[in-house]
Amino acid sequence: GVSPAAALPPAPTPPKAPEPPKELEEDAPSDSRPRLAEPAGFLASDATLNVLRSAHNNLLMALSDCGMQYFLAGARANAGLKAGRHMFEAKIVEILNPLEPRGPQTRSWIPRQ
Repeated sequence: GVSPAAALPPAPTPPKAPEPPKELEEDAPSDSRPRLAEPAGFLASDATLNVLRSAHNNLLMALSDCGMQYFLAGARANAGLKAGRHMFEAKIVEILNPLEPRGPQTRSWIPRQ
C-alpha cells in the first residue's frame, strides 16, 4: 500500500514579498568647490523702488500706501546658480490688502490682473 502522506500533493510555497522600487534620485557626490565668500542676500540696487529691507536683512517688505499696492515689488539675490539640484525656500509672513478711502467724492480704481 500507499501511505496517506505520500498521496497528498506538496504544500504550496508562500508568495514572495515584492521588492521595493529602486530610488531614482540618489545622493549627489560631495562637492569640493569653494563656498560663497559672503552670505546670500538682497542688494538694494537690484530691487524695485517699493521694496524695503528689515534691519536684519532677512525680510523684505513692499510699500502699500499712496497707490503703491498696485505695483509689483521684486528683488534679486546676490548669488546665482549655474547647474545642479538646489532648493529655494521662501515664506510669506504677512499679506496686506489695503483699501483706498471710499466716499461720494472719491473714485476707486481696481487693478486689472
